[in-house]
Amino acid sequence: MATAKDCNTLTSYYAKLYRAKYGHAPVVNAHKARWAFDSLLITLSVAEAKELLDFYMTYQSNNQHALDWFFYHYEEVQETKIRADEDAKARARLRAESAARAAKWGAERGHVGGVQFGRKEE
Repeated sequence: MATAKDCNTLTSYYAKLYRAKYGHAPVVNAHKARWAFDSLLITLSVAEAKELLDFYMTYQSNNQHALDWFFYHYEEVQETKIRADEDAKARARLRAESAARAAKWGAERGHVGGVQFGRKEE
């Protein structure tokens, strides 16, 4: 079970992220946030909740990243984060594969960095 300290830590962490993004402190009902974070921490660790808050603050929001919205939709945010992480890994793998193919192609044709060996540039 989450402790009050964990819940208050996450509330403060959210306020810090919000202040950094919007330049002013958010209006937060600390009692409501404490119990909402308590429920959230049943399924997530404090570290995972912080990662999810970080991710939430990076995405465009029509409600200025309201904490209430986060509490009611954190599963959707979590699913989106998982998909974004998988997409980032797939893109990195594809970039590495493309770079390897380009290097192989260049080596087969005597090109390095777009310059062919044995020819003088004008």
